[in-house]
Amino acid sequence: MNRNVSSGHMLIELVVVVAIIGIVAAVYFGGGFGTAKSDREDGLGQTTVGRAALKAKDFECTNHLGQVRAAIKMQHIDEVAIENLAELNLPTRMLQCPIGKEAYQLDAATQTVKCPHPGHEDY
Repeated sequence: MNRNVSSGHMLIELVVVVAIIGIVAAVYFGGGFGTAKSDREDGLGQTTVGRAALKAKDFECTNHLGQVRAAIKMQHIDEVAIENLAELNLPTRMLQCPIGKEAYQLDAATQTVKCPHPGHEDY
């Protein structure tokens, strides 16, 4: 008779553990209970995983802009002003935002480049 009691406890413990894992997974992947809201200007990244992935892409965007600005400075050292970013001969993926795929905008007069994606204005 003790054998049935112990197997009953194991079943209850297993159900409790599965329920706890389910709650943790729902919070992690769903962003919490209820409607998830994004604190980003572009409205993306409503889950924890999504926010983390977009943070990485934000960092990638700043790196791309840094590389493009360095290439523009090297052209400036040679006293060559560029009219468009294609003249830099960089890969196409480096000339656009990794999140929205918007092409970076060059101001030919000041030789400055910026990202038009919402929230990336200060990059």
